[in-house]
Amino acid sequence: MGEVLQFAIIGLGPGAIIGLLAVGLVMIFRGAGVVNLSHGACAMFSGYVYAHLRGSDLPVAASLILAVVIAALIGLATDQLLLRRLRNSSALTRLIATMGVLLLLQSVSAKIWGVVPKTVESILPSSAIHLGGVSFSSDRLWLLLIAIVVTTIIAVVWRFTRLGWIAEGASENQRLASTLGWSPELVSGMTWTIGAGLAGLAGILIAPISQLDTRTLPLLVVPALAAALIGGFRSFPITLIGAVGIGIAQSETAQFVNVPGAPDALPFLVIVIGLMVKGSALPLRGHSSDRLPRVGSGRVRWIPLLIVSAGVIALLTAVNSLDWLAALTSTIAVATILLSFIVLIGYTGQVSLAQYAIAGFGALIAAQLSKAGTPFVLALLIGAVGAAIVGLVFAVPALRTRGVNLAIVTLGLAVAAYSLIFTSTSFAGGVGGILVESPTILGFSIDPVLYPQRYAVFAFVMFVLLALGVARLRRSSVGRMLLAIRDNEQAAASNGVNILGGKLVGFGIAGAIAGVGGIVLSFQSQAIAFGGYDPLSSISMMAYSVLGGVGYLFGPLFGATLSPGSLGAIISLNYPETTSWLPIIGAVALLLTILISPHGWVHDALKPFSAVARWWDFHVSVGLAKLGRTDRDTGVKVNATDATSDTSRPLPKGLSVGDITVRYGGNIAVNAVGLAVSPGKIVGLIGPNGAGKTSFMDAVTGFTRIGGGTIRMSDVDLTRWPAYKRARAGLVRSFQSLELYPDLTVRENVLTAADRHDARGLIKNVISACGSRLDDHMQEVLDDFGLVGSLDLLPEEISYGQRRLLAIARAVAARPSVLLLDEPVAGLDDAESAEFAVVLQKLARDRGISILVIEHDMNFVMGICDQIVVMDFGTKIAEGAAEEVLNNKAAIAAYLGDEATEADETAIFESSS
Repeated sequence: MGEVLQFAIIGLGPGAIIGLLAVGLVMIFRGAGVVNLSHGACAMFSGYVYAHLRGSDLPVAASLILAVVIAALIGLATDQLLLRRLRNSSALTRLIATMGVLLLLQSVSAKIWGVVPKTVESILPSSAIHLGGVSFSSDRLWLLLIAIVVTTIIAVVWRFTRLGWIAEGASENQRLASTLGWSPELVSGMTWTIGAGLAGLAGILIAPISQLDTRTLPLLVVPALAAALIGGFRSFPITLIGAVGIGIAQSETAQFVNVPGAPDALPFLVIVIGLMVKGSALPLRGHSSDRLPRVGSGRVRWIPLLIVSAGVIALLTAVNSLDWLAALTSTIAVATILLSFIVLIGYTGQVSLAQYAIAGFGALIAAQLSKAGTPFVLALLIGAVGAAIVGLVFAVPALRTRGVNLAIVTLGLAVAAYSLIFTSTSFAGGVGGILVESPTILGFSIDPVLYPQRYAVFAFVMFVLLALGVARLRRSSVGRMLLAIRDNEQAAASNGVNILGGKLVGFGIAGAIAGVGGIVLSFQSQAIAFGGYDPLSSISMMAYSVLGGVGYLFGPLFGATLSPGSLGAIISLNYPETTSWLPIIGAVALLLTILISPHGWVHDALKPFSAVARWWDFHVSVGLAKLGRTDRDTGVKVNATDATSDTSRPLPKGLSVGDITVRYGGNIAVNAVGLAVSPGKIVGLIGPNGAGKTSFMDAVTGFTRIGGGTIRMSDVDLTRWPAYKRARAGLVRSFQSLELYPDLTVRENVLTAADRHDARGLIKNVISACGSRLDDHMQEVLDDFGLVGSLDLLPEEISYGQRRLLAIARAVAARPSVLLLDEPVAGLDDAESAEFAVVLQKLARDRGISILVIEHDMNFVMGICDQIVVMDFGTKIAEGAAEEVLNNKAAIAAYLGDEATEADETAIFESSS
């Protein structure tokens, strides 16, 4: 018991320091709405500055104050020079910006002070204390006292002073703060300055305990994030308590758990449990939606590809310099790993900082198999499959988290993998690594030492094949499904997409690609060491992917040139003094890219050619159409039916809703409302704003839980079905807010709704050659809604009226049996509304679709509806034919109030009577 107590007290010191870091994180988050991944690096930099000043014989107090001030200024500069220009960017973009600051501080520290760990003398008393048979250093208590005092002051100021109220309010609503005379930039800068200053103090205090190290101290942000999660990113005292608990747990684990790396992996468990329990997301205050960088079309221009590929292969076989060959091979291998970021971030929208760790798992599996005598090709395949499985395991947190939260979880995963696996002698061979057999393919040696040209060509061929696979994925229904999840999960579910299943697909494919890249990269050596698969390298890989562009297939080749051992290393061979500058250049390039070219270098490089390519594709499409042929690129078909699509019309089915109730907390939004829609009929659901109409539709389509009642489509009970299963069964809806996919063209928006999203349909679409072709049904829908001339435009490139029509066309393209429309003619002029009314009546009459419409345009409703249901305050107050509702006093009162005059009653429906 005494030993347990002793190590608990020892853990108080690191826990208190983690607490200071975490309190600073929470302050920046609450004041600026940013999760600062550079927090640990700021602490590290301050520690180095303090040690440098003390080495110059500056007094302790002066050194400490200057080091903390420099850390505070770094925070202020990060906010004012970088994040201020990203105010209108997503929370995710701002997170990546802090990653750039982390890499910059880490590389600058390594340049100035080197990478050898340094010991620093403690500024606190460290006399021994003996208490009941337990001995410990007094500095542990001093550290805890400092953390408690600082946290108490911050909590009191934030809770009970005007300064704290203003900071909290400004982060919640910048416009309101401005009207009250407070500058949001000033408030944000203040919180960044104080938060970074706390990080600086923590860096100075922890240096005597863990030494100054440019590789480990930046990762202090991981336990600090875990503590901040315990405090809900809101409570300063609970955050400190959580941090102290983590420090104690790490100390006890180090002493009593005989697993190397377990103490470092412990915060990861806290992060995962915290986020999985908390649910979908932290209350991140993005100033706009989390719009990720643009993606390419995935279309392959074969002639240029063949010419360039032949040239590269010829170049690789002609190069005799071993240094150049090694650099080229490393660049290609890293580019292969970066392809996985295109699938995961670019297509699926899932931000992972563990992809490099997954690549390491693939290499580790293949290395162990090769060591056991498994042929290289088989080891490569099994390693890729193993990496895909690891990717699926890493995807589990993605089922409950997204965006910034997922980045936090995967960073913790990278730390845990490095601590428990890649540095383990048992698993990864320790410092000496794992000896592998010389790689051969069907008896043909591609040994990187004996035949470096062959291995380089092999690496390039693997990259090209995987890039073509990713391009094919982008053009297939699987790619559209992933992009739909990335753009709008709610809309994707309404199109029949299983969101959780789609995320698993994205993680699995990305894991396999990363695994292949890791194998190609690692097998350049006969003794593979895995110490390089560290968390900071994982962050660097993310940075390289952003530089080139996470949505473009050539992006990885650009980004990979900055990785260690790649083409950038050739400069170091000729100019050794530049070696330490390359990481700094990479970090600066990342920050400039985020500010100037957020979609990546390749996106900007292709801009001059995109207009020419569009002109060419349009004229080729028109020419082929005149010849009655299929445009292989765009997929437009003339007088043909897509053999892979089921063009049969769905069986007419009715909708029966039995007295459903919807509650939001203690409020009843829908109170026992029921209705029925027969095949071929149109029912209108009307009522004043706040009547519960949209809540009713959300409940029917599975987007809101019901507290009672039933939902049936013909004889099938859908009450307990998730939204995507209801959509697949033929219960389809549109949204009042449109919910289009902004990164998919008009064509792809429609195709996504029409695609089969079950496993069989997705596999068939990937294998077949018609993933983006429009069948007769879709052509008819596009004709009906006047969208044929806008097929290759993005939603932002068409008018608002066309976007609204596209939202409805997408729902109709899904071949619904029951169609629910939420304010379909809002924003349309009278002529457009009249045209749409004709289309809607045609759908009901000719296709037998059961249609439920929510609409405020009474002329439209009275003109097309066979039956009308009126809601008010969550209750159904009237139901009947249009004429009956026109004369219903309760319905009229819902709109005009109980004191309505006869003239008022006539005015509201005058055009309908």
